[in-house]
Amino acid sequence: MKNALKALALVGAVAFSTAACDENPVDPAQEDAQFVKKGLPQPSLPTIVDIVTADDGEFDALQTVVVRSGLAGALSGNKPYTVFAPTDAAFGDLFNALEIPGDTPEEQADNACPEATGCPDFVVTTVLYHVVNGRRYSNSVLRARQLTTLTGDRVFPDGATLDTSCETSANIVTDVAGATFDIAAKNGVVHVVDAVLLPRDVCEFLGLL
Repeated sequence: MKNALKALALVGAVAFSTAACDENPVDPAQEDAQFVKKGLPQPSLPTIVDIVTADDGEFDALQTVVVRSGLAGALSGNKPYTVFAPTDAAFGDLFNALEIPGDTPEEQADNACPEATGCPDFVVTTVLYHVVNGRRYSNSVLRARQLTTLTGDRVFPDGATLDTSCETSANIVTDVAGATFDIAAKNGVVHVVDAVLLPRDVCEFLGLL
């Protein structure tokens, strides 16, 4: 039971960071200007939720957590957000460490947030911890001393790493094919990361502070 409770708290603690450098001299915000005009989203790009729920085997665990936390509607609306999204492998590492049953990260996420009951409130909090208001590309994130998430808690950029007040961190995923940071959505931007981070409230809940 203790491990299960830890998983529920940790599953939503979506770990995030951004690229240490952007070799493309063109600001992605400029490249995306054709899709975002006068601050309004354009239909030519997918929403954040479209990206997360795409049938590509990359964000199956995150999809389960977002949907069962009741946040899919908010992340597919018109308000722009920056989301730091962990891979299935990142969730799998966490679930395995916590001995959560399941043959895949998606199955483990299903056990952590059952369909019948959804995710408890503290998991919703940890999901929101990985969402920042506004459209922030990697250059903006890397220049920031801190970022305030939707929970009001903060993460602290340090090179290509985001640190938290719970002494956890993650790095942007850059060693896979295709762009994994500055992924443009019509209502924001997504950065892919390699681990799961804990917001302060969850750390306190688990007695880690």
